[in-house]
Amino acid sequence: MYKCDRCDQPLTKANLRAGGFYVLLEKSQKGVFASPLQSDVSAYVCPSCGRVQLYADSPEAFRSS
Repeated sequence: MYKCDRCDQPLTKANLRAGGFYVLLEKSQKGVFASPLQSDVSAYVCPSCGRVQLYADSPEAFRSS
C-alpha cells in the first residue's frame, strides 16, 4: 500500500487515461530494430489532500543490464 508523500495518508488507486487511452511509460533503446522499454502506469490519489502519485507497474523494465 502506498502512502501520500505530502501528508502520509493511505492512497486510493484511480484510473488515469489520456485521450481515451491508458498512459504508458516508454524509454527508447539504441538500434534500428530495438523495441522501446515500456511499463503501464498506476495512478493513486490522496483522499485527504488530493495529491496524485504515479507508479510504474514494471519498474524492472527500466533497470540497466
